[in-house]
Amino acid sequence: MTHRVKARNIGQVLLRVILPLGILSVCLYFLSPHLTRNLMLEFPNQLAQIHWSAWYAASLLTLISLWTVGRYDGVAHQHFATRVPQVQARIAGTFSIAIAQTFNCDRPNIRVRIVHWCIGAMAVVARYFFRHGA
Repeated sequence: MTHRVKARNIGQVLLRVILPLGILSVCLYFLSPHLTRNLMLEFPNQLAQIHWSAWYAASLLTLISLWTVGRYDGVAHQHFATRVPQVQARIAGTFSIAIAQTFNCDRPNIRVRIVHWCIGAMAVVARYFFRHGA
C-alpha cells in the first residue's frame, strides 16, 4: 500500500510542480531572442500607462474568445464521435489555442497541431492522475 501512496505523491509532484515549470521554461526559451535589456527596463513603465478599463475589457474579451474557440473543439469531438468527454475537449481546445496564439501560430501549420496534441495529451494524463487519487 505504501508503494501506491508514493506513486500518487510522485504523480502530484509531476502534475503540480514540474509540468508548469517545464512549460514556463519552454516559453522563456522561445521568447528569449526577443527580450532585450531596453525592452525589459521599459516594460514596467509601459504597463503602468495602460488604463484599468483597457485591462478589464481586454481580459473579458479574451476570455469570451477563448471560451468560444474551446466550444468548437467540444462540438467537433461530439460530431465525430471520438468519445472524448466534452469538458476535456473544451479545456484542451481552449489551452491549445491560447498557447498557439502566444507563439504566433496564426496559420494552420505543424506547430499548431503539435501544441494541440500536447495539450490533449496533458489533459489525458491529468485526468488519469485525478481519477486515480493523485
